[in-house]
Amino acid sequence: MRVLFGMRDLPVFFVVCANPEPIGLAIKHRYGLESDVGDYEARRILEKFVDSYEDLSSAEALGSVVQAMWDKNSLPWVIRSDAASANPKFEEDTVRNATAYDAITTSVPLFSNLRALHKSYEYVQENARVNRHLLWTKWLLEIANQIDPKFRRDIRTLAKPIERTAAEAYKSLGAVTYRVRQRLARPMFEFETDKGNTLFSIFRSLFWEHAREALDDLQTSKDPEDIAQSRALGTLLSEPLRVDAVILLSLLPFESLRRLDELRAGDSGKLPDFHNEDSNVIFEFGCELAS
Repeated sequence: MRVLFGMRDLPVFFVVCANPEPIGLAIKHRYGLESDVGDYEARRILEKFVDSYEDLSSAEALGSVVQAMWDKNSLPWVIRSDAASANPKFEEDTVRNATAYDAITTSVPLFSNLRALHKSYEYVQENARVNRHLLWTKWLLEIANQIDPKFRRDIRTLAKPIERTAAEAYKSLGAVTYRVRQRLARPMFEFETDKGNTLFSIFRSLFWEHAREALDDLQTSKDPEDIAQSRALGTLLSEPLRVDAVILLSLLPFESLRRLDELRAGDSGKLPDFHNEDSNVIFEFGCELAS
């Protein structure tokens, strides 16, 4: 190094290949930068040593990984329903044709670390003190605890709004009508709505709509708790990838899966009214978020 720097007419460039996230977290920890501007300050410290950045990462699909992990466990109703049906091609419309597995990619901060996914899964399997049907919720919260503790704190702050938003989204699902078509010897649901072409994409659209309504309601309140929730929810809704994580978190394991065969047996009909059938599950889900 000393010889290179001593050759003043020789231009020298150092290329550092590294993940800046753990380096930034180490800087934040070392200098106590735990405030909301901590990420910005950590970045400024890094920029004293690095002149420019080139992001070489790309989003990787993790649906098959998660599906294999949860193969022997009970998954939320929406996930199992889409997995049991023939679906339109994701590539043709990545928003309206998305399933929950399609939404699980490394571009979502919560899923950027495969090791954390597996460790969190093993942890909740062994140590979860909740009803077994909320393991999916517990798993995602444990990932948030390891990857982004601030995000988990925000979820706790927004426990009631998220619970109400999820309940309203499930309630709205009950108004969706469908037709059943056979495709490659598998039934395919054709939903008569502009919200999406898969059950997950429809639920995601409904969740967004009700979350915005919840934000409007909170912004009119003068209650200090509502003001804090309004601020947290407004920040969350400005980050679509984090909202996707909350939507995945809100997928619940209703026992209505037994009715999936009934839905497929008919030519058309309405989806079950999840909200009235399993309001107890939604209540337990809200308690889990709050705790």
